Amino acid sequence: MIIQHNLLAMNAQRQFQLSDTKKSKSSEKLSSGYRINRSADDAAGLAISEKMRRQIRGLNQASANIMDGVGYVQTGEGALNEVDDMLHRMTELAVQASNDTNTDQDREYIDMEIQQIKSEMSRVFETTSFNERLIWQPDPDKLVQVGTEKKYTVTFKNTHIGYDVTDSNKGFIPYNGIKLAADEEGIKASWKAYDGNTYETSKVDWDTVVAGGYSFKLEDYMPDSVKDGSGNPPFTFTVGFTPNSYATRDDIIAAINQSSISTSTNAYYELRFEDSSGNKVTHPAMTLTEARAASFAASYVSAANGGHTFDAPDDAFIEPSPSPNLVTYPSSITASDAREDGTSWTFKFNMQGIGGVTANCVNVKYYSYDHADDDLGYWWDWRPGYIWVGNERVYEPHYQEYQISRNLGNTLKDVMKGLTGEKGDDPFPGLLNSDNGGDSDSGGMITFEFRADADSAFSSGSASGKDGIFTFQLWLEVGRDDTEQSVLDKINSVLNADTRLDVYIGHSSNNEGAYIGTPTSSHKIDTPVYDYDQYEKHILIQAGSDKGQYIDIHYKILNMDMLGLLDTNALTQEDSENAIEEVKHALHTVNEERAVFGAYQNRLEHAYNANKNTEENTQAAESLIRDTDMAAEMVSFSTANILAQFGESMITQANQTPNGVLSLLQ
Repeated sequence: MIIQHNLLAMNAQRQFQLSDTKKSKSSEKLSSGYRINRSADDAAGLAISEKMRRQIRGLNQASANIMDGVGYVQTGEGALNEVDDMLHRMTELAVQASNDTNTDQDREYIDMEIQQIKSEMSRVFETTSFNERLIWQPDPDKLVQVGTEKKYTVTFKNTHIGYDVTDSNKGFIPYNGIKLAADEEGIKASWKAYDGNTYETSKVDWDTVVAGGYSFKLEDYMPDSVKDGSGNPPFTFTVGFTPNSYATRDDIIAAINQSSISTSTNAYYELRFEDSSGNKVTHPAMTLTEARAASFAASYVSAANGGHTFDAPDDAFIEPSPSPNLVTYPSSITASDAREDGTSWTFKFNMQGIGGVTANCVNVKYYSYDHADDDLGYWWDWRPGYIWVGNERVYEPHYQEYQISRNLGNTLKDVMKGLTGEKGDDPFPGLLNSDNGGDSDSGGMITFEFRADADSAFSSGSASGKDGIFTFQLWLEVGRDDTEQSVLDKINSVLNADTRLDVYIGHSSNNEGAYIGTPTSSHKIDTPVYDYDQYEKHILIQAGSDKGQYIDIHYKILNMDMLGLLDTNALTQEDSENAIEEVKHALHTVNEERAVFGAYQNRLEHAYNANKNTEENTQAAESLIRDTDMAAEMVSFSTANILAQFGESMITQANQTPNGVLSLLQ
């Protein structure tokens, strides 16, 4: 007999705890109705059940989505039903107006109703909506992209003109573009001219613009103040554009207001070497190109009044300053020194209204008249026609390799490098023949490129700027008999301390011209589509519980243009007959779309039924995994409950066993 360890009671207590735990779990299942209340109850079963629950809840919401889709197509079809009735009424009116017993006044009355019907149909297409989604308005996120790029809202027609500058028009020429301005009433153009004034056309109303195929002539709307004594405008230009089919009038107005017509004026000038008296000097060793002014206005700035004159005398605007005006140049007289001479060439000019102008040699370019062989690794290509030999085009009746060319630098040593060639990693043949240190059998050309920049930023009248006022080139011919020394002597004979280079107008004023280019627009429509007939609106109905399980409701976007009724009227017998056919076509289009909506409604209803069936079956399967079998669980609970009661009784009896030890003390 022991009293320290009551093993009977401990065993009874352990068994009681097991029974009580089973009773507790069984009670939990009976009270919740679920067999699985936590992952420990059935880890795999819980995972499968939760996956099914996600599908069930998704299917339930998808069914609601489908019914929303049904409401969407029913709304559209209902609106089209009313449009159908209106088209039938238009048919009656068109047939009535086609009867030649009607007077013009009668047809006007009939047409009044037709136009009101058209307006109401247009309003239906523009305003019919479901849940604030407009049914027949383009949706940038849903429209099908037929092409590869977004289209401009307005595509301007490719138009550009050039015209002569004359005494009668020189003051009215636009110098910084023509600005287009549009509003709900129409379009007008304005420009600032060389005379300092701003001019504008009268407004062209939209009816006129549309009737002209979205085009109009600026000269028809110019004020009389810009025309000459015979009523001729200073210039002519037709503005023409094609709106995107989906662009609204507001879109078109916005695009035009972001557009401008480019304009420019130009004149060509000649360069010449002069002696100290200003007379032209010819140097056979070196040829000058024409110089083109980058800014027409800058070339004609007058220091006297800050205005612009297109008829400046030959030496009115650019003069050598100082004279002679080659202020920086290499001084090497031997070929060996020239190979190491890093000096470049600089001319100084004075330009009225601008001040000092410096023309620096910015590049020395090399052209070889030879053609590279395949195995030399030089770049070459085939081309038909001619090659340049000096200033002449030499035509040959066969294909020939392209001339080799390189940019060398801008110094004397770079010129010398072009004579003997480069033998390093990027080799090219020298212009001299092989006996004189090069690789050429034909010689070539050395080109000195100059850019003239203002010494300081200027602003005079409408002209302003600093760099690139004009550019020019000097060409040096290298013959097959030349040597390094002979080429150096040619350069030194022309470009030295006595060199005077002048820029002057070499052409008559008739060759001075102005240019007007095609307007541009940076305003693009958001809908990336091309063909109007291919436009379809897409409404994606999420009809399943997983990604990609949607029903794509797509249909054509209807409007009066799509129906072909924009210009329908009954004002004449011929118009009325045409209206009959136009309404017939519109009825076909509308009923085709009604059929599309009806087909989608039937499909959606079938999809709804299928979803509900799938949801029900999935719920049944999930119930088998998750729900408690109440009858079976009640048996388990009763067993656990009885065992728990017996366990309590056994613990009580086991606790009485140590009391038997007390009898030994009596």
